[in-house]
Amino acid sequence: NEINTRIQSLDDGTEKGRLRRDLCGLAFLIGKLSREQGIDLGLRADPAMLADLLVDDITLDSGSFRNKVAESLEELAGSGTLMKLGDYEYRLQTTQGAEWEALYREKQASLRQNEVEISTRRDQIFGQQAQQILNEVKLPHGVSKLRRTLSLHTGGEAPQTGGDQVVVWMRDGWSCSEQDVIAESRQAGQDDPTIYIHLPRESDSELVANIISSEAARQVLDQFGVPSSPEGREARESMESRRRTAERGRDEIVNDLIRSSKVLQGGGTEVYGEELVNRVQNAMQASLARLFPRFEQGDHSSWGVALRRARDGSDEPFKIVGWDKPTEEHPVAKEVLATVGASALGS
Repeated sequence: NEINTRIQSLDDGTEKGRLRRDLCGLAFLIGKLSREQGIDLGLRADPAMLADLLVDDITLDSGSFRNKVAESLEELAGSGTLMKLGDYEYRLQTTQGAEWEALYREKQASLRQNEVEISTRRDQIFGQQAQQILNEVKLPHGVSKLRRTLSLHTGGEAPQTGGDQVVVWMRDGWSCSEQDVIAESRQAGQDDPTIYIHLPRESDSELVANIISSEAARQVLDQFGVPSSPEGREARESMESRRRTAERGRDEIVNDLIRSSKVLQGGGTEVYGEELVNRVQNAMQASLARLFPRFEQGDHSSWGVALRRARDGSDEPFKIVGWDKPTEEHPVAKEVLATVGASALGS
């Protein structure tokens, strides 16, 4: 009786209300069908099957009606009337499911009041997504094909310089404006090897909503753990589906922001490319030239052989790197001798 009353109360006399009532009634009935092997009819309460069962006239185009069914199902799942299992199947909310739903709403409300946590989580997501993209950047340096690495830096504080990594300093429109980043890159000058990235502030409310939904669902899943009852497992599956949906929506927005990001070289020159990975790869070539301005003087793939010959006492150890003049006149030898100095031990 309680379930029947709940389903019938959805009918408010409008066409939309009747559709919501019928969808929940069908979801309930389909949920009662056996799924045992051999007698499972394969009937599932997914948007396509529910629309098939509710179409009045199969001779007419049902495209708009099917869209209404899909939209109503999403609304019913969002309000907690239905549970979404996986990506497509729906079930009528159960007692345990209602408990999970109530906690989910509580977590959502708490997160909406906590701007610091939302901001922290947003920064983490930006950093994680950007790092995944930067990991794809491969740029062997020079003829020797030396492998160089990128170091991602986020936040308002300027990164430390002077290492042998190309630093990528990424900020977003929530922490500073695009003009601030352009001004700082110009001020750094043409010799600065840092790559500057700025993400635009767009789709703010949608991004926050998806972050809150995914975090609230994750906290509910952590709190309830793995239940043993069928009702509990169903409730968990529904919450997992909600978390995945929110994460997908969140990641799509973040990827769009990263795709729209502005990439600048020190000195304020904008770097272009279809995707962020292409823009960073193009910028890295100029950054390597700035970071290692004398690299070409020692760029050769056979330095390992030259070192071995020098250790073996060869008279012309640098011949393998194309040097026929006196060894001590090679720029690399000069640099080594100047760095070692007269007082250094042979070891």
